[in-house]
Amino acid sequence: MVPSSQQSAKHLACNIFRHRSSTQTTRLISAVVDSQADSSSSRIAQCQGCPYPSTDCPSQCSILLDIDRNHVIHPYTSMTDPLPTFPIASAKGVHLELNDGRKIIDGMSSWWAAVHGYRNPVLDTAMMSQIENNMSHVMFGGLTHKPAVELAGRLLQMVNNDFGAQGTESSFDGFEVEKMQHDYVLNKVFLSDSGSISVEVAMKMALQYWFTLQNDQSSHSNNRTNPTRKTKFISLRNGYHGDTFGAMSVCDPVNGMHSM
Repeated sequence: MVPSSQQSAKHLACNIFRHRSSTQTTRLISAVVDSQADSSSSRIAQCQGCPYPSTDCPSQCSILLDIDRNHVIHPYTSMTDPLPTFPIASAKGVHLELNDGRKIIDGMSSWWAAVHGYRNPVLDTAMMSQIENNMSHVMFGGLTHKPAVELAGRLLQMVNNDFGAQGTESSFDGFEVEKMQHDYVLNKVFLSDSGSISVEVAMKMALQYWFTLQNDQSSHSNNRTNPTRKTKFISLRNGYHGDTFGAMSVCDPVNGMHSM
């Protein structure tokens, strides 16, 4: 992967996205840089954002990717023959900027976790404000806090189509607790940290519901026949619901891990 002749030597320092050893990578960089270097200087310029001295930049980038290859397990690739990994220097909007200065479009939105784009000013400002003025995170076991309660309230208003509580359909600013209705059809919120975990929680809630219902009916029943407790899930073929075990169990049986 050699950049065009219009790119300067500094864009070559981190251009090491293939699986090569440190020696092979250094030779590749040296060969490409030497072929384009100014005859008056053999010094290799730094790649963009590199914290190391220019003379150390290629070797440091090589070491970085070698450590990544040998010690970091990446998802959705082989451990013995992994796919290439591309070192990212920064991200903004839909673009990821590589260490060599080139930009690529993140068409997967960081696995759907950055659907509003990287470094979104509204989201960044909100996060920085909460971190500076309150806290970054507090566990939800036996604790609560205003941002979480407000989020739950807004979600309930949205899923119940209660736009009247906010005045207009497009505005959810200025959330006011007293304007919330308490007779929502969907009236509970569970906050989780990923899609896989949300599926796991939903499955556990379903199992717990039928388990509790069976026990309640059994304790109030005069006959000895226990009601049927539902323990099986129906899922759609070609469906994908996550990578944790519970979520995988309801994923597509052909392309999933059911055969294992």
